[in-house]
Amino acid sequence: MTELGLPGVVIGDGPELERLRREYPRVEYLGWRDRAGIAAELRSRGAVLVFPSILRETAGMTPLEAMSLGIPCVISDVTAACEYIVDGRTGLRFRANDREDLERKLEYLAEPANRERLAVAIRREFSIERWSRERYLRRLLDIYEEEDRGGSSVEAESARHAV
Repeated sequence: MTELGLPGVVIGDGPELERLRREYPRVEYLGWRDRAGIAAELRSRGAVLVFPSILRETAGMTPLEAMSLGIPCVISDVTAACEYIVDGRTGLRFRANDREDLERKLEYLAEPANRERLAVAIRREFSIERWSRERYLRRLLDIYEEEDRGGSSVEAESARHAV
């Protein structure tokens, strides 16, 4: 992010923190925050979450948590987070490993009106009940149970829960 001239901020703690501080000295490291502290910090900064994963099986909870706070997400187009982030409506997707495409998306979101438009859509469409841990685990168990019975639940599950 800092290479793009944008402020990079890391909220959290962990065993890699000191290495990250050495490798990325221009990033601001805020340390651990509770959920309310994270929400306040992100909202006060007009934050956008960048989720650049290039792993297809990675959906991650981080984009869902950001969405629950009304924070726009910019995700790579290969991550499983594409299942719930609709490009241009509830977030933006960039071509994986395409720095210029990512830059274009971030430039778009640098405009406060564009960030707010996405934030409003996210708050309108996002439901914490829809993405609760309990519902997620139930859906995951349903998939495994269907597969165990010999069905093709992955396709059926995707169709039932398509956004």
